[in-house]
Amino acid sequence: MFRLWGLLLLFLPAFAPVFGQRGGNTGVSFTETLEVEGVMKNYIQTNRATSFLKGWRVQILSTTDRERLEQVRNSFRAQYPYLALSWVHNRPYYMLRAGAFTDKLEAMRLQQFLRPYYPSAYLIQDTEIEPAQLLGSIN
Repeated sequence: MFRLWGLLLLFLPAFAPVFGQRGGNTGVSFTETLEVEGVMKNYIQTNRATSFLKGWRVQILSTTDRERLEQVRNSFRAQYPYLALSWVHNRPYYMLRAGAFTDKLEAMRLQQFLRPYYPSAYLIQDTEIEPAQLLGSIN
């Protein structure tokens, strides 16, 4: 009998909010202060102005040969059409980068996946990732 009362007392508070919500108006209302409204407007403007994000990519190739870059890029796209792929030219090097992640662990997972095929692959930080590229790193 004591166990039954103990269980009843344990579970009764879980159902109390359900019984307390009878009636017509269950909405919540609040009033923003001018300071909060100003901060929110500033936040929205800042985020609209930022068209690039910081994140991680896996660099799979760095070469001075443009034709080599094209070969590896075409081969990679044929093998992994679902992965985002970009290349950068910082004279004299062409760099081929795969994936686009905000989480370093996700980028490391891709690096480990690609390591058997691209042994020199390594992680790099990228400050110019477009938000659309982050959607699962799918083109």
